[in-house]
Amino acid sequence: MKWLVSLLVLLNSVRLQDAGALEGALRKFVQVNSAALNTVKESWGGDHVTEEQCAEECLRRPDCASFEMQDTNCFLSDKDSTGRATVRSNPNRNFFQRIRPNQEVIILKKVTIPAEDHLGLVKRVSVSECTKKCRENPHCTSFEFKETARKCDLSNVTHHTHDLHPSKWGWDIYIFNPDYKPIDCGKPPEIIHATVEFEHTDYLANATYKCETGETYTVVCEENNKWSHLVDVCKKPLDCGRPPLLGYAGVDYKETSLKSTATYSCLMGEKYTVVCGANGKWTMPKGRCRNPRSCEEFKKCGRHIPDGEYWIYPKILNGERVKVFCQGMATHHPKEYITLKKENFALASPLKSIGIFCLSRTALGRGRPGKSIYHKVRLLPERMVLQNTDYKYVNLVDGFGSFKHDFATAEDCLFRNDDRCNSQGAFQVDLIGTGLAIDKSVKWESYGYYSRVQSLNRSHNDQKIRGVCGGTCGGCRPNGPLKVNIFSDDQPNTISAEFCQEM
Repeated sequence: MKWLVSLLVLLNSVRLQDAGALEGALRKFVQVNSAALNTVKESWGGDHVTEEQCAEECLRRPDCASFEMQDTNCFLSDKDSTGRATVRSNPNRNFFQRIRPNQEVIILKKVTIPAEDHLGLVKRVSVSECTKKCRENPHCTSFEFKETARKCDLSNVTHHTHDLHPSKWGWDIYIFNPDYKPIDCGKPPEIIHATVEFEHTDYLANATYKCETGETYTVVCEENNKWSHLVDVCKKPLDCGRPPLLGYAGVDYKETSLKSTATYSCLMGEKYTVVCGANGKWTMPKGRCRNPRSCEEFKKCGRHIPDGEYWIYPKILNGERVKVFCQGMATHHPKEYITLKKENFALASPLKSIGIFCLSRTALGRGRPGKSIYHKVRLLPERMVLQNTDYKYVNLVDGFGSFKHDFATAEDCLFRNDDRCNSQGAFQVDLIGTGLAIDKSVKWESYGYYSRVQSLNRSHNDQKIRGVCGGTCGGCRPNGPLKVNIFSDDQPNTISAEFCQEM
């Protein structure tokens, strides 16, 4: 009787073990006929794919665990029947589960080999005990196990059989992998300028390299007991070097490596941050230092700045500069003045009519006589307006009276506005050499008793204006703010004043 059992085993082995018929990629899969996995799959390759092509594509993907074929259609999945996914009957498909080289036992849940238990049935055992029983039998290559009944069917079926089918009665099949080999890639190799992180070193384990420059690279433990190829990809730690000053007041930084920051500071208080980029260069500041807009701001350009001629950049001029004399730099609120190169005066005539023809005589006691000579005139830079009521740099001419008068004004106490005699009040504005000109919108108006603007002469560029005005104690004055503009054809010499950066 024993010889009959042996013969049946031999015949069954010949029938089932058709390894020679399986070639290439399909040798690394176990086939279950008329079956499909109850999980989502990815269709691949179109409508004309062979089983071999589908198997090759699955092997190319590290995360591919199984595939299914329906006619010539291929469906890939990252799940297999060893987990929660279940093999179910599907007459239109065949299921192929990937065999991992480090997989000692191939497990297919809810799969059976109908009527293939020639090596005996063992009852009331656990999976581990069933595994031991199979290993003790030299002809046993697989077994079926039913968890609920604790039954163990020993078999000589290999992973190349084509007789596997979905199980209706709760059987699972365990097939010993003849190609099993323990895979351990060992500690990942060191790479210059990088640290490596890993948890395992067995098959398909990942190791992640983190470069000092910030990049990350991952390698995989492969079937040949080696980590996937990775050259020394990490570059030398990037260093942007010391940030250049670029004309700023200063630059503050701690490090010069990738993504380090540096802060440029300006005398006026602005700050701009730059970053060390992957190209080994600092990014450019997104702004420039603001030039001082007033004498008060110019004080920030250095320590103990004295009164003097300086270049400022009033906001209203949109980047254009004007030369001013800063007075009171030792105080909290210095003032701006325009130094006048030519004669500028305001005359309230001391003459008094004697009533005969146009004759007159000096009468210092009548009206408010005086001739004011302006050496500097106050500028309000935020509005670019001359303040004509500031007398700090005004001298009186002897013999003309003791009263100071506003810049660009004139008056007398002589003749009525309808008299043929000439008025004697006069003023002169001469901005030649200052780089400024009176705005064309500025006009002069009369004030006082029987007053008039007898004459007003303006140069073609509005830099020089002379007026004659008077009345029976009256005169003329600007009809509004004495606005000035930059006159580009008459700019002072650059070296005639100091810049903020030179302090």
